[in-house]
Amino acid sequence: MEFPHYIVASAILFLVILSIISSTVKYFVKYTLYHLYMVAIFALALIPCSLRPGSAENIVVGRYMYYGSKFVWWLFGFDIVGEGTEHIDSIKAPCVFMCNHQSSLDALVIAKYAPKPTGSLAKKSLLYVPFFGWASWMAGTVFIERKSHTAIEVMKKLVGEITRKKTNIWIFPEGTRCQNDSMLPFKKGGFHLAIQAQIPIVPVVIGNCRNFLDIPNKIFESGMVFLSLFSKIH
Repeated sequence: MEFPHYIVASAILFLVILSIISSTVKYFVKYTLYHLYMVAIFALALIPCSLRPGSAENIVVGRYMYYGSKFVWWLFGFDIVGEGTEHIDSIKAPCVFMCNHQSSLDALVIAKYAPKPTGSLAKKSLLYVPFFGWASWMAGTVFIERKSHTAIEVMKKLVGEITRKKTNIWIFPEGTRCQNDSMLPFKKGGFHLAIQAQIPIVPVVIGNCRNFLDIPNKIFESGMVFLSLFSKIH
């Protein structure tokens, strides 16, 4: 039995009307659609990344996916604008990019601006998130188990890998998302990594997005994500 199309159309119209009336409903609708689209993007990225599994060179796939989805970001009502990013692709690897972490939009920041080759450092639990974790591993993300003796061994191995392969690493030193007016205390791992590998740190700051994406208060409006890239710290 064919499902009546008017029921689907009525449900969509109902959600649109509710989204106009209620900012909370609008938040859940946009947030859900955004993550569903991101799942599709990560699933699609698995195909080209499978040609070089685990390679930080695959970060370029994320950039293609970002620019190929510009119309979708316009529909969602946001874009990413960078300051000091004009020469980011000329930054000589290896180095450690350290960036504050606010929301899942930060993944788009990496996709748009991270130079090739750049891997990431993430908590191991993210590896098991369908499509996101798999695509991240394919793109050279290193997953570590926090507060574990194995994390030390992984970091030691990573020092050798990034210096031998001349690969950048992107780290969120707060360790988790934070939408407060101040940042969380930094974890020490990224600093130890830079010191042991004798490579510079590149500070990256993502501006406060709470004016349009406020997760605690269930707000998802239109706005701009502003990013600032600063000079290397040797």
